[in-house]
Amino acid sequence: MSYWLFRDLSHEFINALPAMAAAGLIYWFVRRHLHKKRFGGDFKEVRRKSRLNEIIGLLLVIWAALVFSSTVISLSGLRYFWRDFSFIPRWRLIPDFITYGRHIDISHSLVNVIMFMPIGLALPFVLKRPTFGHTVLVGFCFTFYIEYLQGFSGQRDGNIDDVICNTLGAIVGFLLYLLMKLIFPKFTAKCMLKAKKSM
Repeated sequence: MSYWLFRDLSHEFINALPAMAAAGLIYWFVRRHLHKKRFGGDFKEVRRKSRLNEIIGLLLVIWAALVFSSTVISLSGLRYFWRDFSFIPRWRLIPDFITYGRHIDISHSLVNVIMFMPIGLALPFVLKRPTFGHTVLVGFCFTFYIEYLQGFSGQRDGNIDDVICNTLGAIVGFLLYLLMKLIFPKFTAKCMLKAKKSM
């Protein structure tokens, strides 16, 4: 990964910190309030049992705030009306690899894959039915929505390459979830425990 890409990513992360902190705090306090209202006297016990699941949900919200903030909110005021979304892949990897061989810079595509791995890994823990199809569909819809919004910006444009890479990242993340479930079944089961009243 080049120095410039690392510098840009660090810059985006630092700029997104206020949005991440705000989203995380709002989520945490809203969930806490709803649980207190719903579970009453069992509130503390329910929160204790579902702590890992709540933390995963919190991290997922913070990740979504990071992605949304660094790809949409940071754009210069949505100054331009809809720019053409590129539905035709300009898929850099295959043609560039044929042309330039190992000198190809795949860092942009790789970052787009890695950036969406957390949604594939964390979403199965918060969904009621953690299936491959549901996880990938949510990942695809989220990335498509972001790319669509980028079409309103003068700085970035929406393109199908990023949608493909982001969706691939969600798939890789779900595979990591399955691997985790296989290697650490007890820990995974504990992370799946959601807030509910004891029977």
